[in-house]
Amino acid sequence: MAMIVGHWHLRGFGMWGVFERDSGRLAGRVGFHQPDGWPGFELGWTMGRMSWGKGYAPEAGRAAAAWGMEQLGLRHIVSLIHPSNERSIRVAEKLGERLEGHHRVRGFDLLVYGSDLPLREQAA
Repeated sequence: MAMIVGHWHLRGFGMWGVFERDSGRLAGRVGFHQPDGWPGFELGWTMGRMSWGKGYAPEAGRAAAAWGMEQLGLRHIVSLIHPSNERSIRVAEKLGERLEGHHRVRGFDLLVYGSDLPLREQAA
């Protein structure tokens, strides 16, 4: 939680909570992340297992990207994804992101997906 709050305080952007409309239950988080040494301006997401497969991550990702364009002037985003995380790869692809390369972060070899903004929904 401190990292999320600190990111907003220090950089003026960060992650938002994603809540289900009907129940008000926390479904996950989505937003921006750009620590020192990152390969680009990252749009990231984490959803709780009970929220998987409901389309929350792509919907929230598109909303976050629109905010980033309007408020921060973003023109390109990346998403760092572990190669075994097939669900996140599908979300990135639904957002119109494509594989741009690889990046090693804290000992992990990650895929770098990216897209110019605005994001366009792609068929799954």
